[in-house]
Amino acid sequence: MSKVAVSALTRIYQHYFDSKHPEKDLVANSCHPGYVDTDMTSHKGHLSPDEGSIAPTFLALLPPNVKEPRGGFVWKDKQIVDWVNGTMPAPGY
Repeated sequence: MSKVAVSALTRIYQHYFDSKHPEKDLVANSCHPGYVDTDMTSHKGHLSPDEGSIAPTFLALLPPNVKEPRGGFVWKDKQIVDWVNGTMPAPGY
């Protein structure tokens, strides 16, 4: 449930930024890096840390004044997922 809450809060923050501070280039996004082979997954993840860094790195390096994603949820392969309206990521975890 906490991950759903973070995704919802991301959308709320982006709406707030856009409505209260439209002159500023503030962007809030969340992402799902995939099931990564880390201590946290007891090394059961099937993605390497390098593969798991694709979506977070993509989001960290967005150019100024980007139109999309803004308040989005980004899948491990940089696919923008609209979990509110039912747009689901491509098959494969």
